[in-house]
Amino acid sequence: MRTGDGILVCKRPGGASEVTLVSSTSHTAFDDSGFYNGGRYHLGRLTSPVCETATRFDTLIPSWQATMPAGTWMELEVRVRCGGAWTRWIGIGV
Repeated sequence: MRTGDGILVCKRPGGASEVTLVSSTSHTAFDDSGFYNGGRYHLGRLTSPVCETATRFDTLIPSWQATMPAGTWMELEVRVRCGGAWTRWIGIGV
């Protein structure tokens, strides 16, 4: 089990992990854009370790399986280090 930026990560049987938002340690924000919920929400962040590859690639397929309560969402972002420099964070989907 480990904690992060407003989240708790627990290992499950079979090697999978479970990530839970911990509202007491997460950040509280307000969506004034109306894109998400138009109100206050809790925000947690989980960042994976850097994955190194010796070969170039032209396709990245992020994969995530989530069970979310009604009225909640998660957002997946990725970035790539190329030639020693990082790209910006790219939103894959909400």
